[in-house]
Amino acid sequence: GEHCRHDATINAAEWSWRLRCARCMDEHIAGTLPVFVFPGSIDVIFTQPHTHKQLVTLYNPYEFPISYRVLCTAPKKYSVIEPRGTLKAKCCVDM
Repeated sequence: GEHCRHDATINAAEWSWRLRCARCMDEHIAGTLPVFVFPGSIDVIFTQPHTHKQLVTLYNPYEFPISYRVLCTAPKKYSVIEPRGTLKAKCCVDM
């Protein structure tokens, strides 16, 4: 089959960061929290393979651990290695 050959900019708004307190294992109790994500967008340029893999940093500003899950609106085009996990208080993770 043919592959899509176009450039793309992925804004932070296109990724959904689903977070919950690591101590709240019940999905009905858990809520969503804002976190810091850097950079706010990434550029993927088809003709420049070095742009195909990029680093995104997720920072937990809270005094408690959080569980995170990265969702994408176009999962057939983009993937994240280890898209879920637990992040300790005041720590960051590169993905």
